[in-house]
Amino acid sequence: DLYSSSAIGKSRSGTLHNRAIFLMAGVDIVIISLAFVIAAIACDASGMGWIIFTSCLIPTYCVIAMGNHAFHSYALRNPFTAIHKGCRSLIISVGFLILLAFYVKSASFFPRLTNTVGSAMGLMGLMVGRYLIVPALPRLIGGDPFNAILIRDGNAPVPPGDFSIVIMAESFFDPDVHDPLTYDRLANSLVLADRVVVTCPV
Repeated sequence: DLYSSSAIGKSRSGTLHNRAIFLMAGVDIVIISLAFVIAAIACDASGMGWIIFTSCLIPTYCVIAMGNHAFHSYALRNPFTAIHKGCRSLIISVGFLILLAFYVKSASFFPRLTNTVGSAMGLMGLMVGRYLIVPALPRLIGGDPFNAILIRDGNAPVPPGDFSIVIMAESFFDPDVHDPLTYDRLANSLVLADRVVVTCPV
């Protein structure tokens, strides 16, 4: 029935969505880490400064990226939006750490050239990585991580696209009857929807 299919669709979509977030976050972390390792080798960096900076940058980036919606469904559906969100989060993270280091008077401890080169390489890596990974997410995680629901009124034509759940309006709710339970059922069905399409007869 509608509730069981809705629950199955939500559970599967939620699992795939979590996979997409963890995969994208893991790719970002690997890219940023490799960028600073390569920068340290290229700049012949010595000491622990760049290692400490990178170790602080990774969790800072993850927190800021989450707050900046860099792993949100609408960002992971469009590679250019994903690139913008990811690069913006990295720039804010680097700026925050530099400001913090300056405030606690330890900026001289961190190698400026290595951090500059690493940050630049990290930005370029995020651009390439997100541009390649985002379109391939459904294939990499085993399905579409985004829950699209179609509400179809009568014999209205079905628009193109893949829908996780199709709700027949006449069998599910009546807009002329103001029943709170009906609204509650509709809200529960749409709670995890990333996109809702409503089609009506002409």
